[in-house]
Parts: sequence; C-alpha cells; structure tokens
Amino acid sequence: MPRVPLDPKSKLRPEVAALIDGYVPRILDSGRWLDLAEFVCATVRAARPPGEASARAMLNSAARLADYTDSNGQPLELDIVFEPENITAFVAFALGKGKHRWRGAPLTKPMLKRVVSDVERIGRALNPRAGWSVERPEIGRTKVKAPHTKVEELGFFRTARNSTSIHHLAVVVLGFGCGLDGRWQPRITRHQVELRSGAYWVHADEPDRWIPLPDRYFDDMARVLSEVVDDGPLIGGESTNNHRTSRVTERISKHSQVRLEPARMRSSWFVRHLNNRTDLQFLLEMAGLKSMTTIWDLMAFVTPVEETTAVKKARRA
Repeated sequence: MPRVPLDPKSKLRPEVAALIDGYVPRILDSGRWLDLAEFVCATVRAARPPGEASARAMLNSAARLADYTDSNGQPLELDIVFEPENITAFVAFALGKGKHRWRGAPLTKPMLKRVVSDVERIGRALNPRAGWSVERPEIGRTKVKAPHTKVEELGFFRTARNSTSIHHLAVVVLGFGCGLDGRWQPRITRHQVELRSGAYWVHADEPDRWIPLPDRYFDDMARVLSEVVDDGPLIGGESTNNHRTSRVTERISKHSQVRLEPARMRSSWFVRHLNNRTDLQFLLEMAGLKSMTTIWDLMAFVTPVEETTAVKKARRA
C-alpha cells in the first residue's frame, strides 16, 4: 500500500470525513472496490475536499482512475496514478473502449471533463512536482441545452401543481426559479431556504451562494415549504442521490408531450434573467460560474432590444 501524504494539522469537516470513510461507489462491484478503497479514500482525504459534493465527485473520479491504472498492472502509488501521462492515457481510454467499463450510464464527455478536473485537482495538490502542462486528447465541449419554451414551462408547472407529490413542484421551482439542476437540487432542504424582505432566497453550495427566487414563484415555494413534512431534500429522496432530479422530471414528463430536462430548466432560468437584463456579474455568481461561455451560447434565445432603446443605452454609457 503506497503512502499518501497527510497533513496532520489539516482537519476535514466531520460530515466530509464520514462520507469518505463510508463511501462505496456504484460504478464498481464490492470486490473490486476492496482492492482500491484504501488508496482512493486516503488520497481524497489528503486532498481536503471542502464539501460533501466535491468529496463525492473526487472519490468517484479517483476510483475510475485507480481502477484503470491497477487494471493495467501498475502499482497504486501516488506518483504513478496521479501522473499527467497516466491521466492522458486514461482520457484516451475513456474516450474509446473504456466508455462502458464502469457500471451505470456510459461516461459522457461532460462527465469525463469533470473526472479529469477532479483527478488533476488531486494530482496538483499531492503530486505538485509532476509536469502538469501537458496536451491531452480533445474531449470537446457539449453545447448548452436550449431553454424550454414559456408554453412548455406553464405546462410543466400545471402538471406539478396538480401532482399528488409535492416533490414534483419542488423540482420545477428550483429548476426554473433558481437555475439549479441535479448537481444541487438533492441537497436543498427547508434549511437552505430563507424568507428575506418578502422574497425567498435559496442557498446552494460549491460554490457557496444565495439565489433570490423571482416573485412569480413565491406561492409555489411557500406551498412546497408548507407541505414537505421532514428535513430531507425538498425534491425527496436522499441528498446523496444525484439522479433524483432526473427521475422526478421523468415522472412529470409522462403527463406531457415534451420531455422535461433539468439542463433545459437551467437554460430557461438563464434566458429569463438575460431578458430581464439582470446584472451579468450577479448572474454569474448566482449560477456558480466564472466564465461567460454559457451566457454566449444562450444569447441566441434572448429577445433583442429595440434599436432605438439600444442606441439610447449606448449613448448613456
């Protein structure tokens, strides 16, 4: 078993440490995980993830990389597993025949990007002397999903409001109202919602931010908070279930001719704020983004300002 450097002065949040100690990946069978668990958990613990979601993502990603490395007959040692050339080889494998190696859904390009980001983050932290400025096979960028139309949104809300499950309404409120998809929705409980000056604010983590809920969704959120009977996720299920949002949207979609998609709800949220001319810096903060890329992709769906109005605004600059 290779030594993984641990900083005795650094402490993980108790809930993060507990998650790492009890983690069992769904992508590997239990026997295979026993071969990798000690190395993967020690490595992620040493990388000091700031929250449960990042810890879970790191564990999943490190498990894939460790599985790939070990299956190639290489030892599970820090400077071998988290070595730039090994990660490059892993990417090439995952883009090819390795796409279906692990349990669950095939490893898509967006998923692979997240995996590479996670393992590089670990590698840079624990193996900083390695040469990290390397070129890798192009993973490609997945285009942002088109927003749902206003008619579609009204239909989804009608279905959710008439549903016997309050969790259905919670999903569309958090999606269309806060721009939150399956990455964040499962972790939103009543404790992440506050009423301030007549408006609901929703707290999302990683990155940490507060999102004001537009007034049009106020009554729906009030109903959700009044009818959810426990302190669990507003959308139901477990906070660790990243697939919960998709499962609820599938149930809502059964009553519609159009499939409700979490990514399209998020795009609808973006476009509504862009049409509202919400401050772009604040919009990026609410979305948990640092780059304008998503906004540029969605500009085609934004209602253009009349030329005379645009000229007046430009002259006042």
